[in-house]
Amino acid sequence: MKNDESVEVRQINLEEFASAVSDIMQRASWLITGKNVLDYEEAHCQEVYEAYAGMLKEFIRDPSITLRGMYEGSRQVKVVEGWVYGEELDEAKKISPEMRPYDELDPYVKFMDKVLETVLKSVATMAKKI
Repeated sequence: MKNDESVEVRQINLEEFASAVSDIMQRASWLITGKNVLDYEEAHCQEVYEAYAGMLKEFIRDPSITLRGMYEGSRQVKVVEGWVYGEELDEAKKISPEMRPYDELDPYVKFMDKVLETVLKSVATMAKKI
């Protein structure tokens, strides 16, 4: 596949893409805090990769959406399903720390969302041009 400048590009491998985004987010985290607070366990990596790939697909489909909107939309679905906020995850009781409204999230989390959103939207824009 070639783009407008006749540069050879290949299809995006979503797993490779998600791994690269994960690396970017870890490096940004280190630059901001001086430590890697996003050091995922191996088992959690696939889940993170799938989330990043899903977000990329959404940004390609609709560039006007935001991570805040995705978060709140997902949270509202869970509210309808009976989930509530709590410090510890308890799936049986439908309690999750992810039920906190976006405005109440730690400023660092919201900042990192902006970093992630910028990266994903940039890639989505490039993918549309290819």
